[in-house]
Amino acid sequence: MLTVRRRTVIVNLVDGRTTLIGVRRWSWPWQVRLSDARLHRGTGHPEQPVDGLVLIPRHRVDWIQVMG
Repeated sequence: MLTVRRRTVIVNLVDGRTTLIGVRRWSWPWQVRLSDARLHRGTGHPEQPVDGLVLIPRHRVDWIQVMG
């Protein structure tokens, strides 16, 4: 599976508190790549922008929601 389209996604990690919101880039079955990402932790702190490209291994992803 090779994904080419760029779509905004919400990625919730398996720890249950960490969420990344960003634009999905080239993704393979073993990882998710995001650019223009923002990190939101469930601690009440504001979102933090993330520099560069974020690589998330699939085994760390709980669920992904595509925004559009």
